[in-house]
Amino acid sequence: MPLQVAVTERHDDAAPAGTVLGFEPPAGTPLKRDQLVKVVVSLGRAPVAIPDVVGLAPPAAVSNLEDLGFVVQRAPDGRSKDVAKGEVMGLAPAPGADPQPYGSTVTITVSAGLPQVKVPDVTGMPQAEAVAALQKAGLQVEVTEFFGDLVQRQSPAAGESVDIGTTVEVLTSFG
Repeated sequence: MPLQVAVTERHDDAAPAGTVLGFEPPAGTPLKRDQLVKVVVSLGRAPVAIPDVVGLAPPAAVSNLEDLGFVVQRAPDGRSKDVAKGEVMGLAPAPGADPQPYGSTVTITVSAGLPQVKVPDVTGMPQAEAVAALQKAGLQVEVTEFFGDLVQRQSPAAGESVDIGTTVEVLTSFG
């Protein structure tokens, strides 16, 4: 008896992709010639939305992602002025991206702290110029004046890498 067969697919968390889930009408139903029978085939698990785990400690972020079926990798640490040291600062694919296939990889990046800058050499500069150069580099400035306007010493030293926002102490006096 010839029948018309159509295949439909749907996600099913319990059945691997390609598995026949059932028929419409159900098996055992009497059919008429040329009647349409739908074979329902599993597409496997449904894609999963990536949650926003930014700001969490790595173990909590990994646990949340693994509970949803993701494989988690860790990228080299980065630096962020918005996320505290030791917390997840980013992930790829990003939260809000299209849902990802179950079992796909998500990569997390953990903050190593504030971004760093190199301290510029301001020795020998007039105080106002030195302060402007240090502030432009993202640093705070504390000036100790000793009868003059030229920078004689600075701490931290020129060329050192420090966290953005670090205070640089300068001593000014006569040149």
